[in-house]
Amino acid sequence: VMGYWLLVLGDAQRDSGRMEEAQTSYHRSAMLHRRLKDDSREAIALQGTGHVYRALGRPREAAEFFRHAATVHSGLSDRWNEALALDGLATALSEQDDPGAVREWARCVDLLAEFTDPRATALRERLAALLDGQA
Repeated sequence: VMGYWLLVLGDAQRDSGRMEEAQTSYHRSAMLHRRLKDDSREAIALQGTGHVYRALGRPREAAEFFRHAATVHSGLSDRWNEALALDGLATALSEQDDPGAVREWARCVDLLAEFTDPRATALRERLAALLDGQA
């Protein structure tokens, strides 16, 4: 339970610009979830860390956290969270002018195909516009 609340706290801290505190919360959450063998929540904490590194202007480190999270979610067949991690990865790669960003966004769109809720639809539309701009 504490590990989950640390994820929520990290999100709130990140949203309010308190990146150092958010990084600590995500790290503690990841460690707790690792001990509990909850791979999914550990990967979500890694994604949070990736967002922090992006916000701090460190896209190379961010990409590694997103890549690791996407791999874990893929192994768990969690297509939604894998797509979110790939979007973070692609964004971090694009900030480095890495052409691999397009590939990761395309993978993300493929993963989102089965989701019809408004959040997924909005994400798919955003990514389609990004990919159209890359063509």
